[in-house]
Amino acid sequence: MFRGTVAAGDGIVFQMAKPPKEEVNEDVNSYFTRKGFFAYGCQAFVSAKTKFLSVASKLCASAHDSTAYSVTSLSYAIREGKLPTQFHIVLDDAYVCTEQELTPWKGRQLPQDKDTTSHYKDKW
Repeated sequence: MFRGTVAAGDGIVFQMAKPPKEEVNEDVNSYFTRKGFFAYGCQAFVSAKTKFLSVASKLCASAHDSTAYSVTSLSYAIREGKLPTQFHIVLDDAYVCTEQELTPWKGRQLPQDKDTTSHYKDKW
């Protein structure tokens, strides 16, 4: 639907037991998510053929998706201009929208010009 899309990405968490303090530099709370459990977190990106292109786990699961993404090699590569300008990735509204990192408009009950469901409804 979006010509030039090279990847789609999102954050994901994997539930785990409460980690011992000595294994996480005394920072147990950083592994507790807003979903109410302890977890590891990662950012994952796939191609149109559902092949994993990049998986990164650099921050604790309690980090916001956009923060966790900002420290990935993919994010650095895009900021450094290594992705040709005719290409982009797609993300959900937890991320910041840029020329090459496309996200939907935030919110509900959007005006028709910002609501993709109203634009494509007759095509579904």
